[in-house]
Amino acid sequence: MSKCRAKDPIAFFDSGFGGLSVLKGIEQSLPNESLLFFSDSARVPYGDLSQEKIIAHTSEMVRMIDQLGVKMIVIACHTASIVALEALRHQCSVPVIGISEVFLTQLKKEPPKKALLLGTTRTIQSEYYPKSLTTSQIASCACGDFVRAIEQESENNELLPLLLEKHLVSHKENSFDALLLACTHFPFIKDQILSYLGCDIPCIDPSYEVAKEIRSLLTEKGMLAPEGSTPSVTFYTTGDPEHFALRAGSLIGKSLSPETVFELIQEDEEVLL
Repeated sequence: MSKCRAKDPIAFFDSGFGGLSVLKGIEQSLPNESLLFFSDSARVPYGDLSQEKIIAHTSEMVRMIDQLGVKMIVIACHTASIVALEALRHQCSVPVIGISEVFLTQLKKEPPKKALLLGTTRTIQSEYYPKSLTTSQIASCACGDFVRAIEQESENNELLPLLLEKHLVSHKENSFDALLLACTHFPFIKDQILSYLGCDIPCIDPSYEVAKEIRSLLTEKGMLAPEGSTPSVTFYTTGDPEHFALRAGSLIGKSLSPETVFELIQEDEEVLL
């Protein structure tokens, strides 16, 4: 981190809008930090892609991010973190935090006895969490359709109840002591998920643990933004900036100025500003 400055921004990457659930926690926990959020909206969702394509897309995005003078990159997508984290760390000049590692550390501290794990197809197929939580009884459910519903603004209409029925009906009569959200999109519909399951159990996601991990690492390196800083939050998308501003604003509960959202151009296997 020797080339970085404390006032440099922290970058967040997700395949779509999901990482905004992490960004909200960071804004509250680290109010002096400037933040950049990068969304590969043109290629979302990643959860159904091959491992090779996930690594290629994520590496392409992060290679561009690493050139922008950031002091840290947070992979705010469980699928990308599980599949590509080690490759990304080898290619980056700044620390890279993977949300999957943070979540696993969080769960190991207090392993649930019996939990329902929700994630994308690629995340669930990896068995990343169940393989490491050997003392827990975990039922895994691949429900990438939820990602599409959130991306397409369908979480509040008639589509989401159909998707909840499709993916969760077999778990509705089971008794769990925790719901594990292994996709950063899912906190946006956690109330609907719990309502469908008909239970009142802890709904665990790593958003605030990521903030703690960022603070810890930056404190250790003496790289926290100083008190009294004037932070900014800027967004970049491979999709349509106007749509991004409207949809992201509705998800995080505040209006986004079009001047804070920029389009990324995909060209010859590169992402350009």
